[in-house]
Amino acid sequence: MSATGPAATLHRLWAVARLTLLEAVRRRVFVLLLLFGAAIVSSAAFFPAIDAESRLRLIEVWSVRASLLFSVIVSIFLAGFSLPGDFETRRVYTLVTKPLHRTTLFAGKFVGFFLLLAIFLGVMAVISIVYIRIVAVASTDFPPLKAEPRWFAQGLESLGKVVTFKSQRGERIGVRAGAEGAEGALVWKFSGLDREAFADPMKIKLRCNLGRRGQQFAIEGRIQVRLMTPQTGASADAIREIHTNQETEFAFDRALVGLDGRLDVVVAPAEPDLSVDADAQSVVLYGASWSFEVNYLRGMLLVLFQSAVVMGLTLAGSTFLTAPVSIVLGVFLYIIGMMWGNIAEGVRDIDVQMEHFRQMLAQGKPQQAYTPEDLPPWILEVSTAISKVTLKAVPDFSQYNFSDYLLADHAVMGRDLADGFLNMLTRVVVLLAFGLVAMMFRELAA
Repeated sequence: MSATGPAATLHRLWAVARLTLLEAVRRRVFVLLLLFGAAIVSSAAFFPAIDAESRLRLIEVWSVRASLLFSVIVSIFLAGFSLPGDFETRRVYTLVTKPLHRTTLFAGKFVGFFLLLAIFLGVMAVISIVYIRIVAVASTDFPPLKAEPRWFAQGLESLGKVVTFKSQRGERIGVRAGAEGAEGALVWKFSGLDREAFADPMKIKLRCNLGRRGQQFAIEGRIQVRLMTPQTGASADAIREIHTNQETEFAFDRALVGLDGRLDVVVAPAEPDLSVDADAQSVVLYGASWSFEVNYLRGMLLVLFQSAVVMGLTLAGSTFLTAPVSIVLGVFLYIIGMMWGNIAEGVRDIDVQMEHFRQMLAQGKPQQAYTPEDLPPWILEVSTAISKVTLKAVPDFSQYNFSDYLLADHAVMGRDLADGFLNMLTRVVVLLAFGLVAMMFRELAA
């Protein structure tokens, strides 16, 4: 092999990654974490639970959270101490001598820790799956282990008179029934479906908001749900009483899914003066259950993506910060990512209140212009600006929350993995680029 060129660089990068992985294993941190994680997972069976299903949920969630906790510990502490330790012991001066470049050292460290996380989470997944299966066999009333795939519509259209408005989840469309029947309907357009991927009957869930004339919200009301095959015109109807913002399940013949993969779901009010509003994700199609084991392994990939972002920031920070500071930086990123939804909601609330504040001042009503906690407006504007930048930089870790999938028996779809991977990749690439630049310009002279 030549001493220069892409092939030689990749060979050296892999050598550093392998050395990093073996060093972590020799320290026995990996083994200790696995033993401790297995003990945590198995202890869930001894927690009090009302019934067998509650016990299953407890074991599932506890195992995922234990895996996440320990993967974050590995990503933060090993990545945080690695490079600063090399700098302090002056081992880095030996490592970066020719032909090993300092950027190759940094990239190899990341690859090595990423492989360590992948192995750790894979082993934890196997331990959790085997343990859950053992508990299921030993229990007489243990619920079935399911992983139901979900499909969302490619678009939401409307028929007749409609009202379009914005909400926190995005754009919603509303229709109303008049005295002589529905004045409009909502149509969810599905395509690319495989009829054989659904059980028979096919399960559909709907969640929408209800209202009545003169009332913004209504607790319950009757709606009509119709499934139509665009290719043949075949259809089936169901009229049900539903509650506002509460998921309702319907069952239809899976033969309504066209051979061309298309299906329309039409929803209209079935009572006088009733209104219905929804968004593109208000209707969900559920397929036949997948393998629980395969789905669990796919869910661990989401945990791996989340840990990789935390590790990337910690490792990049360790190129120019001390180990304690880089560790605090990684912890800060983890906390912000876990609280992303709450922070975003708080920023939206402050924006609404500040808009009201500005409107009152513009209308010459200073006595009605107030800010949250009576803070100076400039402080709120600066803080929200910083929060918005932070929310742009930090991913929403709720998209990696595999516990939510388990609690609802949802399968981790390919689109979920793709979205999680892309969100992880964009941030990791930026962090690695920053770390590579910091390594290039760091003074390493003895």
